[in-house]
Amino acid sequence: MGFLAGFGFSLITPSVAKAVISTTIREKRAVSMGFTQTGFGIGGVLGASFLPFLGNILGWRITIMLTAVFILLIGPLIFKLYQEKNYIKNIIDTPENQGEAQLSLRYHILSFFKNKSLFRLCVLGIIFGISESSALSHFVIFLSEDLDIPKVMAGVGFATLHLGGMIGLIICGLFSDRFYQTDRRKSLFIIEFSTGIAFLFIGFMLIHPSKGLAVVFISSFILGFFVLGWPGVYLTFVGESAGTNKAGLATGFALLMIRIGMLIAPTIFGYIADIQGHYQYSWLLFGLFIAISSIFLLR
Repeated sequence: MGFLAGFGFSLITPSVAKAVISTTIREKRAVSMGFTQTGFGIGGVLGASFLPFLGNILGWRITIMLTAVFILLIGPLIFKLYQEKNYIKNIIDTPENQGEAQLSLRYHILSFFKNKSLFRLCVLGIIFGISESSALSHFVIFLSEDLDIPKVMAGVGFATLHLGGMIGLIICGLFSDRFYQTDRRKSLFIIEFSTGIAFLFIGFMLIHPSKGLAVVFISSFILGFFVLGWPGVYLTFVGESAGTNKAGLATGFALLMIRIGMLIAPTIFGYIADIQGHYQYSWLLFGLFIAISSIFLLR
């Protein structure tokens, strides 16, 4: 059942990305994608807040069944409200694109792997997965043990990081749409390079660890702004680079690369901290790696 749930969940982002690319004008795509990604965060907060409460009252079996029924009701509603053909006919309006839309899945997969620039862009997702998962997995422990912040305040700092991420999704999208819609690579480079700088700054905080809570919370917000604010711009760039017909395929492959980064990063990040007895070198080494990777992969 867990496999089926994970399989269904993995279909959401590629479908949403293709829908945004298909239905939104170029000048508003990144911010629209950012808004869709904030839905994951909002849904996660609501689910974490209310489902345990309902579980204690109704029992977990009934709570899960009610959640499943709610999801099943949302599906037909989306199908009714979202009419893709009315939008796509305004985008795929050339004979070449109309012919390509009818080609086989095998053709689209092969053409995707032959596009070296797009393939490299999808592989870049590993770096974003590394930055996000390493920060999220260890941030509370870092605040409570390395900076000696009370656990309650460490939890507030973690919430502040997520708040920065939700705002970052929208602001980064607006920034890309307003200034770099014709070359989103530049906005993506700024986001990733800034993520590396944020990691370095957090690492340097340990040189003088007696920071006030205000500095900690501001730093948490800035870190979350970049560490969690990239998906809107990145998925828009992937979808636009692939084109409407292959946006879902490219986004799915990019998500696979992101998950690979998320899988390997927390262990290495924590292993470095275990060796040194603190997280300073973890932040500094990962920050350098992220910043340098942005230069080589987005040049």
